[in-house]
Amino acid sequence: MKRTANFAILVLTAISILIPLNAGADDILKGIGKFANKAGEVLTEIKKAGLTERREKEKETERNGKLRTTSDVEGVKLKIKSCTADEDDNVIIEYTLRNTTDRDIKGYCDGDHVNAIDDEGNIYSGVGNVLFSQGKGEFVKFLYDSKYPAGLPVKFRIKIKNVEPEACKFERIDLYLNGFGGKVHAYNLPINRDTEEEEEVEID
Repeated sequence: MKRTANFAILVLTAISILIPLNAGADDILKGIGKFANKAGEVLTEIKKAGLTERREKEKETERNGKLRTTSDVEGVKLKIKSCTADEDDNVIIEYTLRNTTDRDIKGYCDGDHVNAIDDEGNIYSGVGNVLFSQGKGEFVKFLYDSKYPAGLPVKFRIKIKNVEPEACKFERIDLYLNGFGGKVHAYNLPINRDTEEEEEVEID
């Protein structure tokens, strides 16, 4: 209601400026026509600005969707520690896998065990496209003989190469763990592109 009243006042003020008090009928009609054109342009710009703002808010809402992890098998828990893009648009995901069984487990990983989908619809998978590292070791195509001690977390890193620069998050990441005989999943994982202020993101 307040916006409507303010707009009406704006209309009357503009008309009074555009149309002199001693103007004739033709001048009045011309003045109203000019004002109508200007008002239409202004309203169009307002609508565009509103649409852009709404889309940005929708994007922010999607970006800030609830992060979560799941597992298809019992005995393992995934926790994401961080997800950061470097200057070459490679994304490094640091995570831990906790073996919740009462026995030590061994396994191996390669790029074919990963399937990642970003919010732009791109899919990342395959040996060479996805690299692995255990602890702070070097990234390799094949991570052989990974050990998961009973009851303890083990730190890993994944490097996903050439991620779309416009991507804000991974909608879903699937990681097959052959030692456990199933997959773990992460959903709505935001990509941190501010490398100067890296913040740890944890998913319980």
